[in-house]
Amino acid sequence: VSAPKEHDGKLVQTFQRGFIVRNGDKAYWVRGEIAKKYMELGGLNSALGVPTSGELDAKGGKFSNFTGGAIYWSPATGAHVIYNGKIRDAWAQEKSEQGKYGFPISDQTAIPAGGNEVKFQHGVIREVNGQVQKTPN
Repeated sequence: VSAPKEHDGKLVQTFQRGFIVRNGDKAYWVRGEIAKKYMELGGLNSALGVPTSGELDAKGGKFSNFTGGAIYWSPATGAHVIYNGKIRDAWAQEKSEQGKYGFPISDQTAIPAGGNEVKFQHGVIREVNGQVQKTPN
């Protein structure tokens, strides 16, 4: 769809179903619903930063890693972002999408209590004033 374009020392080439980001000697294909979410968040200019993996399989869905977090997708939940930090670490302790919380059903968002939260298929994980709160349902 487009010729490769330079962006802050990286080459980005857009295709019909996604794009390839080349960073040094590594290149990663971001595609499908994950690519749409990434671009919605601002792509290379977003808090996610640059891709560090292509699309990877997860039982029941897919995910792609970035310098600042990941985007997870499943047919039942759609594509949602979770940033690196205490919430993602707490979710990983529960075996991520394969654990009791399942896939994210919302993007990681700021909450009025002063922190962030991610809603999952089977609960919510919040970080409020530096403390993690896990609420399975």
